[in-house]
Amino acid sequence: MPRLTSLEWPEVNGSKAFLERGEYAQQTCSLANVVAKRLLDFLVSHPNYSRLVVHGFSVGGYQFGEVLVKIRKEGGDYSAVVPRFKAQVYDSLVDYQGIPKGFPTALTRNQVLRKVLELMIRLQRLVLYPVSTVHWKASSRAFHDNLLTCPALMINSKRDQVASIEDNLRVANGWRQKGTDVTFCTFDDSKHVQHMGRYPDLYCSEVLRLFRKAQLIA
Repeated sequence: MPRLTSLEWPEVNGSKAFLERGEYAQQTCSLANVVAKRLLDFLVSHPNYSRLVVHGFSVGGYQFGEVLVKIRKEGGDYSAVVPRFKAQVYDSLVDYQGIPKGFPTALTRNQVLRKVLELMIRLQRLVLYPVSTVHWKASSRAFHDNLLTCPALMINSKRDQVASIEDNLRVANGWRQKGTDVTFCTFDDSKHVQHMGRYPDLYCSEVLRLFRKAQLIA
């Protein structure tokens, strides 16, 4: 059974990486759009991949949001791919709204520096709106208004300083209102995208439970 794994946020170190985020943000949006098109083109040309599972980590939700944006815009053969998705898993999901607070938290423990970085990110969003921010917002809207209605599993942690449980709940409740079955798995002490490594048995158990719910396995 094929599994589609979205992109996760790459590791960064220090302020130099942050100052280079303007160029990085533009490259990320461009790359995400290319990945979305290649993925959809591949699926259209390979109809035998009929039982698909999305497994996204961190801002992998943004990447899949780009896929959803392209499906909505272009329709046609791309729209025919949607029913082939049977389940979706999101690990440490970081939504657009959570980046200004989550990114600085991942970089430093200094509260003053965190606030400065948060303000810089918000300012950068204004300056780079036509270059990158507009794409992030469109992806976030598409992700919140998910075309997929197959069962979903959201995995997070109370100790995760990057991904907000409240943001995850907001997304989940929106999907539930549309009739999507969303399961929450919240750990107490695992860090961002480290839940599977810390709790492999429980993690796999939850994923397998989702697969059974989606009738992917017996």
